[in-house]
Formats: sequence, C-alpha cells, structure tokens
Amino acid sequence: MEMSSLPESAERFLNHLQVERGLSPNSLLAYRSDLQKFFDSESFLDEDSFSRFLKKLHQSNLSVASITRIISSLRSFSKFLRRNESNSFLVPHQRNRVSKRLPKALALETVISLIESCQDDVAGIRDRAILELFYSAGIRVSEAVGLNLVDFRGNEETSTSRFVRVIGKGSKERLVPVGGYAVDAMENY
Repeated sequence: MEMSSLPESAERFLNHLQVERGLSPNSLLAYRSDLQKFFDSESFLDEDSFSRFLKKLHQSNLSVASITRIISSLRSFSKFLRRNESNSFLVPHQRNRVSKRLPKALALETVISLIESCQDDVAGIRDRAILELFYSAGIRVSEAVGLNLVDFRGNEETSTSRFVRVIGKGSKERLVPVGGYAVDAMENY
C-alpha cells in the first residue's frame, strides 16, 4: 500500500524527528502513518479540521490506544508547527487513558515444545540458541536482531554468569542476565 504524499510541513516534521530527535525507523513509520490518516481526510491542521478528524476517529473501529497515539502524533506535529512555522493551533490534550497491558507469556509447555522441535542441523541449532535466548533473557525480537558477539559479557569460566548488552526502545542500553541453557545453546551454535 503506497501512501500519498504529505504536505511539506509534515515532511519537515518527520525529518526533524529523524535527524534531531533520532527516532527509530519504526517510530518514524508510525508518525508518518498517523499524519497520513489525518491528511487523507483534511488539508490543514486547525481547530475545525482537528475536530472533524477526531469525530471520525471516534466513529472508526480503532482501539483507544491507536486513537491516543494518533492524537499524540498530531499534538507533536502541532507543537513543531507552532515553533517553526508560526502556526498558532495547538492540539489539546485528550483525557483518553489507555490501560497498560502486560505482554502475554507463553506457557512453559509451549516454550519447551518450541525448543525441542529444533532440528540438529545448522539452522536448528541456530533456532534453538535464539529461542533459549528469548526465554532466558526475555528480550524483544528487534533487540535480538541487533546483537553481536561483543554484546555478550561475563565470566568465561562459568557459563552461568553471562550478560548480554541490549539496545532497546529509544536506543536505551541495558545489561540482561542470560541463563546457562541459553549460554550453552549459543556456544553450541
């Protein structure tokens, strides 16, 4: 699905988010999508167009979390316009509270089944190492994709005292402990 072009001011805003604020590609895509939703139905961000768009959002089948994110994107865009383009309209804060949902964990039986289903070939050994790492460290797929051997630290003599340096959301770095089974699986790979 190709998106139609955004106004120049929106493109400048996205460039600002990328260059000056250093947002990740996924965050930039979300902002672009949110702005596109607005500009597909409205031509300018002002009080009347925002009110019409807000009404359409609430009539849509989007979740409260999605609507809140879109409004937040438009609020950031309106602040950018106010600072840089002399636009005086500022998107008001909405009172939609989104409950924080915890991610659902897989059942232990499911995890064991996944790990045991790995073959003994190179791809299977790799898959087992990845699954053991996910289970042991609780990291995101996007965090695992960015890992290198230099990110693994710890006492080489005792395979149970290892850590992995993970770059998470917002480019935040953290050290995560890795259990012995995961360390063994990674060394085997």
